[in-house]
Amino acid sequence: LMSLCALIMLEVNLWFPEGSHFISMIRKTFGVIPEIIAWLCMLILLYALLAAYISSGSDILNHLLTFVHVNLSQTLTSILFVLLLGYVVMSGTRWVDYSNRLLMSIKL
Repeated sequence: LMSLCALIMLEVNLWFPEGSHFISMIRKTFGVIPEIIAWLCMLILLYALLAAYISSGSDILNHLLTFVHVNLSQTLTSILFVLLLGYVVMSGTRWVDYSNRLLMSIKL
């Protein structure tokens, strides 16, 4: 079913001009109401991904801080994680690339 949906999305994508995105394809194919539903689904998906990322990232940061004998609440650790990662993202793509390389090297 997933492969069939991917092939249908590919077929729709090939019929539209270059630069079209998911929401514009839905609007032109199905209309305004499905476009609004797609927007809501995308926002809910992105919110869930962001919440999961912050939750797991702050948990890892909390364990690292506990390792060096710094005990913070989960809320404070989440805020610290968002501020640190937000600073890296706002610094530009070069720093995102460097931090991604560092984290992948640690993971390996």
